[in-house]
Amino acid sequence: MPGSLPQFEIDDGLTHSFQSRSIGIRAIDQQHAYFLDLYNELVLQINSSERGPIILSPFLAEVFSYTEYHFRTEESLMRTLKYPDLEAHRADHWSFYNKLDELTGRLEQQQADLAELTHLIRNWITQHIDTHDKRFGHYYASLKANRR
Repeated sequence: MPGSLPQFEIDDGLTHSFQSRSIGIRAIDQQHAYFLDLYNELVLQINSSERGPIILSPFLAEVFSYTEYHFRTEESLMRTLKYPDLEAHRADHWSFYNKLDELTGRLEQQQADLAELTHLIRNWITQHIDTHDKRFGHYYASLKANRR
């Protein structure tokens, strides 16, 4: 990739606001927090790359593996609870997965930069959780409240 890499900051603001992004399902919240850890690890790798080339392959393998695991876990719970917006939620999941796959291919061909990757992951962490996952969290809470 031409030129020097921009410096990124570990997103402490995102870390501190993460509790406000809780959807009320501990296992899912923990998985979301792990995505934030992956994002911060990417930032650390980018910022330390001046000491040597950044090695994205292990990071991207973990992102793909964990993303698939998380999506399947979340969707399985939604199916079990008969979540009415499951199909729209699934579509959003796999749209992100496909964007990540496409961007990875462009990174490998040096037709994209790392800023695009950090932007995609950060936006996913914030926007998807704040919309789709929060709706599921409300649905889950209403089911729990109706059982009492």
